Amino acid sequence: MPDRQTVIWMRPEHAKSGRPAARSRTQVTAAAIKVADQEGLDAVSMRRVAAELGTGAASLYRYIATRDDLLDLMADATGAEYELAAPSGNWLADLVGIAGQARAIMLRHPWLPALVVTRATLGPRGVDLVEHVLNVLADHPADPAAKLEAFGVLMAVTATIVQNEVAADPALRQRQAVYLQHVAEAGRHPQLAALLGTAVNAADPADQFTALLRRVLSGLLATTMHESAPGTQLGAPPPISAPQRHGCIHAGVRGLAAVDVSYSPVISAITRTPRRTQSMASERATNHRLGPSFALLRSDDRRDRGCSSAS
Repeated sequence: MPDRQTVIWMRPEHAKSGRPAARSRTQVTAAAIKVADQEGLDAVSMRRVAAELGTGAASLYRYIATRDDLLDLMADATGAEYELAAPSGNWLADLVGIAGQARAIMLRHPWLPALVVTRATLGPRGVDLVEHVLNVLADHPADPAAKLEAFGVLMAVTATIVQNEVAADPALRQRQAVYLQHVAEAGRHPQLAALLGTAVNAADPADQFTALLRRVLSGLLATTMHESAPGTQLGAPPPISAPQRHGCIHAGVRGLAAVDVSYSPVISAITRTPRRTQSMASERATNHRLGPSFALLRSDDRRDRGCSSAS
């Protein structure tokens, strides 16, 4: 029986019984990634990957117990594509750079965003990435939970945007734009009409993405970065109410719809009600949307933060 009590990286590389293993777990993972890149994630099965390796499906169980194990290995293996340079001292620029790399990796592997959002597993490469983000934020006054939250949201927003980029349907987008213009002209939605009236032409997707991530991360990690007033702790955020804090999150993404309505799922993914009024069921749903890194947050290790621009 497969050991379901431990993640794949805590198990032996090969089964202890039977013939000596002819391949490595890394080779099996690489074959699975090749299949997913060429044929999509649904094509990844033990039988298909075995065929790619020129062997029988049963032989793969010497390396991997389940397809879920294989998916975890695939997602983690893409972490080898990051270039994690030493922190520059500019935490926002460094995090945006990481997000840019994540976007490029996900565009190379269009199946990856779905795993980032839905599978709550961090492997060796994922842990290295988390450690790097925490190093980038080592001198930032935010609490540890907020730093993990920033990592989780960074990955979730990136994955959602890439999914929209990959699945973009110009004809559908044009129909949606025509409908929104029709709604705006009807006069019953003045705020929407005003927004559409001031929207600018869409920029280059990479530039659009960078600008968005800067706003999102600035909102999430907002704090007083200059000298505090006399008698207060340097860098301590001013106390704000829960509604104000909720507004900070909105502020980080409010420019989204004006740029491209196809990004609208991101808003629902990262806009959260204050924890005091959030039900347990809603909390579980939020964790599911934001992915594995957000699920690591401790619910009792957070505090309200003020809003300021870090751009």
